[in-house]
Amino acid sequence: MYKISIIIPVFNTDNVLERTIKSIINQSMDFKDIELILVNDGSTDKSGEIMDNFSLKYENIKAIHLNKNCGSPGKPRNIGIKSSNAEYVMFLDSDDEYDKYACEFLYNTIIDDDADVVGGMMSLKNKNGEYYVPISSWVPIIDKTTDNYPTRKKRVEKKLLSNELYKLKFNSVKDNPKLITDFGFTTKIFRKSYLIKNSIFFPENLNGGEDAVFLFNSLINAKGIIFINKIIYYYDTQRDDKNNHSLTHNTSLKTIESRPKSYKLMYEIAKSHNQKEMFIRELLYSKLMYWFNNHLFNASNLTNDEILNILKNNKILFEECINYNAGLTEFFTNLFKDIKNLNFDAALRKINDKRTKFSKYLVSIIIPIKNNKIYIFDILDYFFNLNLNFEDIEIIFVDDGLQQDTINIIENIAIKYDNIKFIITRDNLNFENLMNLAILNSTTKYLIFLDENKFILENIDILYEKIKGSDLDIVSLKSTKFHKNNIEKSDSIFTNPLELDAYIFNKEFILKNNIQFESNQDSLNSFISKCFNSYKKHETIFSNSKISHFNDVEYNSENDEKSFNINNILDNIISIDFNEIEEFNFPRDTVFELHVNYKNIIYSFIINFSSKNKNLICFGPGAHARNSKNSKGEIIKPPYYDRWSWYKYFDESFIAYADPIFLYDQKITLGWFVGDKNQWYLESLSLIIKKLSKSQKILHENILFFGSSGGGFASLGLGTLIKGSKVLLNNSQFFIMNYHEYHIENLMRILESSFNESSSEIIKRINYRLNIIELFKKEKYIPEITYYLNLESKHDFQYQYSPFVEELSKLDLYNNQFNVKFYRELKDNPHEPLETKETLNIIKLFCKQNLFNELLNDEVIDVHNMENSHNKKLIIEKSKFECNKEYIIILENKLTDYHKQLLNNQSDVVSLKEELSSSQSDVVSLKEELSSSQSDVVSLKEELSSSQSDVV
Repeated sequence: MYKISIIIPVFNTDNVLERTIKSIINQSMDFKDIELILVNDGSTDKSGEIMDNFSLKYENIKAIHLNKNCGSPGKPRNIGIKSSNAEYVMFLDSDDEYDKYACEFLYNTIIDDDADVVGGMMSLKNKNGEYYVPISSWVPIIDKTTDNYPTRKKRVEKKLLSNELYKLKFNSVKDNPKLITDFGFTTKIFRKSYLIKNSIFFPENLNGGEDAVFLFNSLINAKGIIFINKIIYYYDTQRDDKNNHSLTHNTSLKTIESRPKSYKLMYEIAKSHNQKEMFIRELLYSKLMYWFNNHLFNASNLTNDEILNILKNNKILFEECINYNAGLTEFFTNLFKDIKNLNFDAALRKINDKRTKFSKYLVSIIIPIKNNKIYIFDILDYFFNLNLNFEDIEIIFVDDGLQQDTINIIENIAIKYDNIKFIITRDNLNFENLMNLAILNSTTKYLIFLDENKFILENIDILYEKIKGSDLDIVSLKSTKFHKNNIEKSDSIFTNPLELDAYIFNKEFILKNNIQFESNQDSLNSFISKCFNSYKKHETIFSNSKISHFNDVEYNSENDEKSFNINNILDNIISIDFNEIEEFNFPRDTVFELHVNYKNIIYSFIINFSSKNKNLICFGPGAHARNSKNSKGEIIKPPYYDRWSWYKYFDESFIAYADPIFLYDQKITLGWFVGDKNQWYLESLSLIIKKLSKSQKILHENILFFGSSGGGFASLGLGTLIKGSKVLLNNSQFFIMNYHEYHIENLMRILESSFNESSSEIIKRINYRLNIIELFKKEKYIPEITYYLNLESKHDFQYQYSPFVEELSKLDLYNNQFNVKFYRELKDNPHEPLETKETLNIIKLFCKQNLFNELLNDEVIDVHNMENSHNKKLIIEKSKFECNKEYIIILENKLTDYHKQLLNNQSDVVSLKEELSSSQSDVVSLKEELSSSQSDVVSLKEELSSSQSDVV
């Protein structure tokens, strides 16, 4: 018979599950006295395998597998309770840990005091990785005086810190009603028999709050409740920000409506125990205010109808708070009275005012959508790359006669992203009514309307920054273009609003003037015209950036003397010769495309020279498929740039450069800037970048080259050729000939044709172009390198990193210029770089720490801690794996030590050789001394013999 059964529901936590299980195996209580029940709630990662491995190793670990996810941990926990064989039960989440003495403290106390429930303290892990014990919830329980809160808190802290054996005993919650405000059920142990007797189980139909119902039911039924001053449980607060299945901050409809459902269940339990007033006064009113402030007001993806249904379904809760004059603030008193009196329009107005103030979004974009599935994903893809972060935009799709399959697609997208809403046809509302409903359901102060065939590529931030905080009703934007540094701009005043390219509206202005969509063939244009007829303050601004009709995007192309087409991505294009660079007056703070002719080879760039600081970041390209297509199904033509749209994320000057080899060969997929017999493209590129940086007075020390894979190889080469610059890499190549055969075969085909020699001869001739170590030797220089390596990419580790470190350690040039950062990320292709937002954060922090830091804007945006990065892949299928951060830190430290040892191996060998050589010299000296000593002995013998003769 076991003493305790510990129940853990498991869902996709393979990165931390082993750590959690070991926190139980390593308890101070003998593990043989503990039954561990793991309930696999339909995991799709390796969690099930980990459970089975432990179950096979330990007979007291039980692994239960459910066929599909239940949507809530309630059912797995109930299965655990019914499957348990101990007299007492405890609960643990699969991504948290118990203190080493947790089981021993709780079990001994519940046995000694014969209680139904015993609980201890929880320790929280903050953003800095430090643990702290929050005692705020225990202040009203321990200190019942009427003193002010700070005074009471100090007394409680002193009491707990000075007495580790401090214990509180209660016969029931009636002794101290404040007990029901403690919701840490994982810090407690429960007598199983009283749970079964009173049918105390977890609700199985809730998406949050099921644990609160269970604990409330447990406490209100318990005879004997004890609190001990011991840390029981370690909780990682960061998990709520990592999309790791915690529902704490989820704003989906199911989760939002689940919490009042849980309060309603607790209300019924309290009524059945004649404790309704205690529940309302001690708990309900505060929980409802918390729910509004921390959930509903932040749930910008909910529609008014959905909110109205929640209010109506839970009307009794708001009514009871008014009836019992609970401790509501003035705002909530008025709101709850509106709900009680069925004045739902007034209640919705109050709620939507708060939602606007609480909204984490800057602007709402309302988009009518027809049956164009590709358009849906393409427009989202563009939003992910806007100069405003995707997370700052509220997107509202409006049904414009959609078929069911398209509706399903949008609904699935809206479920995955909190900032996406979908207004769908219902109650015989026509399209215009739906657009008006979208305005009412928006939660921001500013609105942008997009025609189904038109959207802004780059200028939302320009519009927003102009109207933000102003008293303007409308801001309009007109685009301009320039070529060869000549900017053309029309200064005419536009009388026809439809001539403008984009608009942003103050929502309050639209509502105050009752401007609505009306049924006609051109409802959007009619709406905009009405806005212009009603405004008091309006401003038109100009932009040098491109605004485009999505369905009409055309790629311009120009022919040069070599008779091939250059695909232009931007409208702003500059084409010059190499010798013109230094004298050319390049625009600043405006993105443009540059084509430079150097020795009859065209080098292409996308550039944004900044006036904000003196740094330059350069991005290099990797492999590109020649048959990839755009959204219109057209083949994308070279030049190919990687990460060119990232310029909008940086205050630094920005260059994305392309490999010319794609222009001159139709089959190549990765060229590494190797060039041909006449020209080494990487060297020529370095000369152009030197001139460009010189034209902007940017020092080499303030240049950073970033790239992954083949782009990392180019970055390394440029960092070596442009001495003083820094290099930041992710899963880079160091040795071209160690890379995948199909890329190498294409490259050697071109080289053999150009050099008219065999592959082996070419490799010998241009080894410095193919091998970074050989380039270091040639240039007699090693740049400062920071290298991020995914340890799941076995090919990168085995064929690139390991031989590079080995060869690097042999160079006399090496002086700790190579700094490696290991991480572990499981994905279909582990060679792929880190996600966009994590990469951006790494680059921003690197610039702040390693480049010239006289920034006009000294803020470094921490994109790493934002929610998941967004791209089309994540819309279609979410990654199944997460990186185990703590394990990575340990692993990184270990492998960094290994890395340093490997690099220092050369010096160790040299030292050993010197010691050996010295020892050999010592041996020779000893031999000589021995020989001399032997000669002395002979001489002594002769002298002795002579002396004996003399004596005779």
